[in-house]
Amino acid sequence: MLDKNAVAKSFSRAAQTYDDVAVLQRDVGQKLLAMIPSRAYRHVVDLGCGTGHFIEPLLEHTSAISLSALDIAPGMLAKAKQTTRNPRVNFCCADAEHLPFDDNSTDLIFANLVLQWCPRLHDVFREVHRVLAPGGQLFFSTFGPASLAELRAAWADVDNYVHVNRFDSMA
Repeated sequence: MLDKNAVAKSFSRAAQTYDDVAVLQRDVGQKLLAMIPSRAYRHVVDLGCGTGHFIEPLLEHTSAISLSALDIAPGMLAKAKQTTRNPRVNFCCADAEHLPFDDNSTDLIFANLVLQWCPRLHDVFREVHRVLAPGGQLFFSTFGPASLAELRAAWADVDNYVHVNRFDSMA
């Protein structure tokens, strides 16, 4: 079981330099963003927004009236606030397993490579279902069991510590 407090602290410590190495996250996020229908949305949530890289592209692509940028790591949110000064954006330090939004309040949730950090996926999906308005959609990307196999193998040659998370299958 992941220690969410440790994950939040680790991401907070990495916030200032995270974008320098987040190539995979950006590439996957661009593909995910391209899958979202371009239309007007009332409220959009960037779940696990990190440093805020996708906030402005989401606003532009969705014409959202408001966007909530949510992350569990205060350091990531602080970095996102430095680069995003759009009055339509609300920043929320919260856990995906306990979303701070009203029932049926959200038209779209964008979750790029965040679900692997959620140990209780059932709770996340229950919350997503609760906050999505009728017809609302969740667009997410995540890793599978074979993801990052090369990196896992490379670390195995170095030491016996776990450096790469194990990822769940679709089942």
